Amino acid sequence: MACICSLESALASMMTDTGLPLKGRVVKTSTCLKSMACIYHLSGSISGWEAHAYTLRQAAYTLHLLGYRYKTAPFQWVQLFPVSCVSTLSVAMSLYLPAMSDRQLTVPKADKDEEKYRVSVRNHCRYAGALNRARSAAGRYAAGFYSDYARTHGVSLNSVKSAYQLLEDKGLITARTRSGYFVCDSLPALQHRSPVGAITDHQQAFIHFRSEADRLLAALLDKRQRGTCIDLALACPVGEKFYPTQRLKTIMTKLLRESDVLSRYALPPGSLTLRTQIARRGLQLGMALDAERILLTHGAMEALSLAVQAATQPGDAIGIETPTFYSLYPLLESLGRRIVSLPTHPQHGLCLDTLPSIIEQQALKAIITIPTGHNPLGFTMPVSARRHLVEMAHRYQLAIIEDALYAELQLGDQQVPNIKAFDREGWVMVCASYGKTLAPDFRIGWLDAGRFTHQAQQLKFATTVAEPLSISETVGIFLENGGYDAHLRQLRRRYDRQVAMLRALIADSFPVGTRVSQPQAGFILWIELPEGIDALMLCEAALIEDILCMPGALCARNPSFNHCLRMAACFEITNTYQNSVRRLGALAAAQLI
Repeated sequence: MACICSLESALASMMTDTGLPLKGRVVKTSTCLKSMACIYHLSGSISGWEAHAYTLRQAAYTLHLLGYRYKTAPFQWVQLFPVSCVSTLSVAMSLYLPAMSDRQLTVPKADKDEEKYRVSVRNHCRYAGALNRARSAAGRYAAGFYSDYARTHGVSLNSVKSAYQLLEDKGLITARTRSGYFVCDSLPALQHRSPVGAITDHQQAFIHFRSEADRLLAALLDKRQRGTCIDLALACPVGEKFYPTQRLKTIMTKLLRESDVLSRYALPPGSLTLRTQIARRGLQLGMALDAERILLTHGAMEALSLAVQAATQPGDAIGIETPTFYSLYPLLESLGRRIVSLPTHPQHGLCLDTLPSIIEQQALKAIITIPTGHNPLGFTMPVSARRHLVEMAHRYQLAIIEDALYAELQLGDQQVPNIKAFDREGWVMVCASYGKTLAPDFRIGWLDAGRFTHQAQQLKFATTVAEPLSISETVGIFLENGGYDAHLRQLRRRYDRQVAMLRALIADSFPVGTRVSQPQAGFILWIELPEGIDALMLCEAALIEDILCMPGALCARNPSFNHCLRMAACFEITNTYQNSVRRLGALAAAQLI
């Protein structure tokens, strides 16, 4: 059997021309193996590469260990990390491959029997581990090999060092003090795709399903994570058209180049630069915030969690609007709070006439409200109602937790001030984040906890301590001089157009009698379907066709909303998106037949 020769003489152009998948390319397994047959200069006729299939597949598995991933339909190898230069990959493979090529193994071709192929790869892992343990004593990766290898094989010292680092990063070799490098006794485990019917990562979080709606939510998140769907449900804008990504990249690059933020620990309450800008921007929404009292959080959800824990104790009653943001239910249940559903008008919010009696009867300690661009109803609470709610908070010494996530995405010309603007005694706590306007991956939120600031700061320090300086400073600099107001104006116009387009699509595609909300901020629509349509069944049917929509049952523990849907107009409205809305309308109409 011919041996695999070293790769040092393989040129970058040769690797590219022959189809080795570098820097994100995708090629079929057969193409990859034929390419390696040329690159490795197998002795004998190249046309007879099939005779060397087991050796080539060993090389393919080495590619897997070095960061490639095997996929099916069609069978492919996809590189998941960038290799800075071809010579690094060449040297790494020529160093490591001999440990996998000394024993002739029968390896099936990567055909339709995917599991058979995986079993053979796992066997390779076991055999290679035994071979590597034997080779460790021989000093195959002895100290001082850098310069010897570079001189003998005519490659640069940096390429050899990078190859060793690549092998070490992948867990294939290990360094021993004053002894050099040695092959690891065991190899990294091969990652497997979950078998059909297995519980996925997202579903694991919902292992104790309270309802079919919770089960559907787990399936929605799983589909969204896989990226194999059209999302009409989740309020998670995707794409650089919705965010100032390039400007944020420029700011962060400059920050990392000119400062030492990566080598400093962040301490609570977080970046003063960002807190100062949050306080400054609060003036536009009527709030006189103190930068020293603002606490940076890991998104708006942590801000809500800290606010609840700071103002209440386990077992306390907390009032929430009905319907409301679906994540409030699991949040409050996980914190051991008692949930009280409050009557909510679809156009102006909390029904304040009945609120005093509920406060007294249920002994409410706090209320969570989304007064601007309510999720999911879309209303913005009138100024008079905001004043009245603050008066009640003062009278009953009731904590008001204001979720102001969409306050900067008000679609009208007049910006309604936050509830916090009318508070003079500290009973109103306000929180928000920049996930919908700047960068969702940053997960930067904030909280002004009013009279509960000290408790919130203690809770933050006891859990996640502080937010990363590199991220919070980047956001702070952008708010200061990155054109945030201009970006918001553009974003409001975009959402205004997309909301109008989605409402028109629904009117044209859904059954007669369907009613759709007109959001005054943000991009979430609440849809009331005609009687006789089960929204949960509709969403399950749509999910089978890879269309994601959210049933009203997730937003309220109340059967009176079972005929409702929540949809989001925060994605680019392409032809595929429009066809998905039309298909959803057809599925809804089918329930009436």
